[in-house]
Amino acid sequence: MNQMIKDYISEIEEQKKIAENANKAKSYFLASMSHEIRTPINTILGMDEMILRESTDSAIREYAMDIRMAGRTLLSIINDILDLSKIEAGKMEIVPAEYSVPAVIADVENMIRFRAEEKGLEFRVKVSTDIPSGLYGDDIRIKQILMNLLTNAVKYTRKGSVELRVSLKEENKEEDSVLLRFEVEDTGVGIKLDEMVKLFSNFQRIGDEHNRNVEGTGLGVPITMKLLKLMDSELQLKSEYGKGSRFYFDLRQKVTDETPVGDYEENIKNLMSENYSYAGSFTAPEADILLVDDNSMNRKVFVSLLKQTKIRITEADNGIDALKLASVQHFDIIFMDHMMPGMDGIETMKRIKEMKDGPCAATPVIILTANAVAGMRESYLEDGFDGYLSKPVSGDKLENTVKELLPGRKVRAASDGGAGKDKGNADLEELIETLPPVFGLDWRIALMRMQKKEVLDAVLSEFEDSIDIQADELQRYRDLLPDTIDDYRIMVHGMKSASASVGIFTLSGMAAVLERAASEKDTDTIETLHDLFIKEWRSYKKLLGEYNGTKDEGPDDKEEIKEEILKLLLKMLKDAMEEMDIDGADDAVKKLSSFKLPEEVESKFDKLKRAVADLDQDEVSRILSKIRGTL
Repeated sequence: MNQMIKDYISEIEEQKKIAENANKAKSYFLASMSHEIRTPINTILGMDEMILRESTDSAIREYAMDIRMAGRTLLSIINDILDLSKIEAGKMEIVPAEYSVPAVIADVENMIRFRAEEKGLEFRVKVSTDIPSGLYGDDIRIKQILMNLLTNAVKYTRKGSVELRVSLKEENKEEDSVLLRFEVEDTGVGIKLDEMVKLFSNFQRIGDEHNRNVEGTGLGVPITMKLLKLMDSELQLKSEYGKGSRFYFDLRQKVTDETPVGDYEENIKNLMSENYSYAGSFTAPEADILLVDDNSMNRKVFVSLLKQTKIRITEADNGIDALKLASVQHFDIIFMDHMMPGMDGIETMKRIKEMKDGPCAATPVIILTANAVAGMRESYLEDGFDGYLSKPVSGDKLENTVKELLPGRKVRAASDGGAGKDKGNADLEELIETLPPVFGLDWRIALMRMQKKEVLDAVLSEFEDSIDIQADELQRYRDLLPDTIDDYRIMVHGMKSASASVGIFTLSGMAAVLERAASEKDTDTIETLHDLFIKEWRSYKKLLGEYNGTKDEGPDDKEEIKEEILKLLLKMLKDAMEEMDIDGADDAVKKLSSFKLPEEVESKFDKLKRAVADLDQDEVSRILSKIRGTL
């Protein structure tokens, strides 16, 4: 009997271990997926913020406002849709705040109307005029619920209409709260009685035999039911098969402003016609921030969001460089990315804090992460971080965090007049027509990301300079497989991001396949695709050379540089890098590129250009020392 009990306990322990490992695997998957999806959203919303700050074209600003509203709501929804563990663990939270019903409905309408009209459906919105202007509740969850219901309505309606109605149930009005009725009605296929149970189950879709082309996981309604339960409400349904369905729920909300909202359409016109304006809330020209992130686009967005504050921002793209900088210079705040190659953000932070006599021993370190899985904020704080900012980082949250953490003596009130604006690019289509075709490069996407042609030109030049260096490094990892599979994955991930950032999707698509293969330890796929990818990657040295004007200008076509000019330009480059004068350093490199250089300089010039592009002062200094030793 004792042996049977021992065997039974052993089996239970084994099953428990299996369950725990499965749960860890799921959490890892969710963390990775959350990071992969939120990172591009960071770029989208960050660059959109720059459009709103800098563009004066009313049509462009209106489009950008649509992106802003839709992107923020999409991000809020993704946070929970991705994090199924939060739902399963019952950790879904209701976070109330003051909101306006017309603003909530406008956000939802903005995202649904196009989908409905694309299918030829009429989309109607009706909001009662007597609803109070200010309510208190979780508007993010309300939008998520309405998006789930409306998305399903559009999916399952082939012709006719979808209508959203919001009304006030006067008979249930209380002194400080009101009961709202939300309804979503469609003229779609309707639901059979025996299929209603399936509708309320996870990962189930109704009428599969008639709806094979309908996309979706089937999580919308179950998630909606859980959210409504948390808000003391429930989802109700009336449906007639073949004629349509009506989903509805009642929600009690506190009143903060009793003024009636009035006409919804007029309200929205006023809302949309408001000029988005940005003025930095403060300046701090004497403050220093260290930004650590291996993604150059993330760094560019971060720096742009703090541009008006005039804060001095030092960038590092890896943990080792961050440690070096933090050991010799005091920074008022350090912002640290989590997922970086080599030393990740957590280890870097801990090693900075371990330098008890270092200049940054007491500096607050804030984690920047696209990892939105439940409990990660608490986990990061337990690890020793002083704060947490989730990507994409909003300008307001970033500024508030910086202002709160900076020493008061360094913060100044922003001057009047608001942020400066400029006309930006000429009409996008007109500009694209002036650009030469480059195989595989989508100029429209590239310009939408970079916003200004001069920025894009600089990035393309940097990309061209790095082509051979990155290809050589990836080839080195390929030759040492499988021992270097993780290095291969990190390297090709960077190449994927770099090519996507300039709109070369032929490269980024191939790199994505190789990255996935490396993640799955699939060396067969790498063997099959690697050589083709490297050949395609290197081909852009010529293609971009033609655009950048460097292709046909070989060493033999250039004037041989005089020794005194060479020494002068090298000194200009050294001084510019020491002062972090990026424009001056770029100018020195361009002037050096226009000459035929001595062999001992030419052999090191590609690495020198790459180090300048990476703002790697130590590497530039090291290469320049070697060059000067040969002159």
